Amino acid sequence: GLLPTTMMAWDDHPRGIVAQVLVVPVFLLVVFFYRDLTCCSSCQGPIVFLDKTCIHQEDFNIQRRSIEKLGAFLCHSETMVICYTDIFLKKLWTVYEVASFLSLYPIQHMKVIPTVVPLVLFIGLVVLYFLGLMSFIINSFVGF
Repeated sequence: GLLPTTMMAWDDHPRGIVAQVLVVPVFLLVVFFYRDLTCCSSCQGPIVFLDKTCIHQEDFNIQRRSIEKLGAFLCHSETMVICYTDIFLKKLWTVYEVASFLSLYPIQHMKVIPTVVPLVLFIGLVVLYFLGLMSFIINSFVGF
């Protein structure tokens, strides 16, 4: 091939240096900036309503008007994803939001994700990436 490769001591075939170094960073860039990339192109993905940012958290007058319109938004939703924390069900409007959704759709349309799950996956991915990178560097320079 045109791109440089390296041989690992335990493999019989060469590994691509570029792919080994760039795959995880490119993956993370796509995950974090997918919405921005689709806005720049003509592709339109699903619209996401993030209540923490769409419902005002401090001005109670604006918050009340936003909560009154939650039902209309939920009627046009297909799925609800809840990033669950201990404070999620302590706010009355989040309980109202969940109850409204469950009155419209079966519980199978609701996904509950503890906030620790994405964090564990992200940290695990980064750790595995750096371990692979360290293995590549050690193998390239030391030859183990």
